[in-house]
Amino acid sequence: MSIFSFLLAVLSLVAAKHALRLMRYRPLERGAVALITGGGSGVGLALAERFARAGCQIVLVGRNEDALRRATETCRREGAPQCNYVVADLAATDGAAKVADAVRLVSEAPVKYLVLNAGAGAIAPFATDDRFEAICAEMMAINYFSNVRLIQKFLPQLTQSHSAAHPSRIIVMSSLAGVLPSILRSAYTASKHAIQGFMNALRGETPVHITVCCPGYVDTDFHQRVLTADGKPLAGHQRRGVSPQICAKKCLEGALHGDAEVIMTLSGKLGYALRPWLTNIVDILAKRKSLKSLEK
Repeated sequence: MSIFSFLLAVLSLVAAKHALRLMRYRPLERGAVALITGGGSGVGLALAERFARAGCQIVLVGRNEDALRRATETCRREGAPQCNYVVADLAATDGAAKVADAVRLVSEAPVKYLVLNAGAGAIAPFATDDRFEAICAEMMAINYFSNVRLIQKFLPQLTQSHSAAHPSRIIVMSSLAGVLPSILRSAYTASKHAIQGFMNALRGETPVHITVCCPGYVDTDFHQRVLTADGKPLAGHQRRGVSPQICAKKCLEGALHGDAEVIMTLSGKLGYALRPWLTNIVDILAKRKSLKSLEK
């Protein structure tokens, strides 16, 4: 095969993939109910604004009532016909049940869009003490088990409201740490790998469309809130990365086009694609990037 023929074949495959992706596109259904965790600020709020502009009814979930109240007002200004909030600690074993009970009180319609954005981070080297084990448990509680419990509560509703013309969706905000190694974040990385694996397996068990979003660094206060080995905030860290609005835009666009995973950076896409063949090289580059992200 000549180089020209090879390039033509590659371009044909790319064009076919793009055409198929366009055929899968389904817009948000006006008036449908969207439940968004971690919706008081950051990426969660940016996603909520997009659902509001599409005319969806919105229920926001979080722990900070003041932030949720402000976010609710924002969503109403953006066009949401109805917007309510639920204050809940999703890491608690009864958090998902509390949310489900509250949603029944504010909406007669079933939830159609479940956006699992709430989460926490941890920057701590592996250690043999009890503090490290506690950090691992906290990461799994909020980044994994809380999402599993919410899916248990709401998947029947999502299935009920699902149709080919207007598919129900689960959108999970994961991280590049869910598909690539992230140095000094082993507890966090494990929790993201867990939810990534869970959602990939669940995708084959339900007609509900599932999209896992894997952004790189997003310009929020995430790093100021991470758990650390000494229990103190990460001092002096500079906020860097894409804006929450850009992250939300790429994530939702991917979901509406039926993408199973949305990896948002070129370096992330290359690392994800090349790691099976160039594992050591990709891991070295990932280590450098992880350490650089902690520079003050």
